[in-house]
Amino acid sequence: ETKTLSNESIASKENEEKNKSGRSYSKITKEMVEEVWATFIENKDGSLLKALPEISGKTGMNMGSTFIYINFLSNLIKGEPNTRTMKIGDLEYFMGKIKADLGYEQFQQGLKSLKSSIPYWKNKLNGNFADKVEQYCLKHS
Repeated sequence: ETKTLSNESIASKENEEKNKSGRSYSKITKEMVEEVWATFIENKDGSLLKALPEISGKTGMNMGSTFIYINFLSNLIKGEPNTRTMKIGDLEYFMGKIKADLGYEQFQQGLKSLKSSIPYWKNKLNGNFADKVEQYCLKHS
């Protein structure tokens, strides 16, 4: 007898999967990224850490991922380097929102942050994230 699983139960099982360190993984969706941005804008004057449970609760985004995304955004608008990463599409979304919603000066701070992060990423990460960010910076500088 073969059992079939609905999309909901498959997603639920995937969200419950954990690696040996006990961390759970779920895909970061476009809706999650949009909520991170909206909450970031609403709280960028200092109450961001208090907003983490709100974002996580509204979207189902893992609290650790929420922290990484908020911290990454904060560093972007301050022009400070990042050591963590995110999906390149999410980064491009955030940089586009920074330019559209916060203006050219803040966008330049974001590029400064990215450029200063590339050497760390090239040295510490496997994969091509640093190369993709470098290409993005060249295209938008």
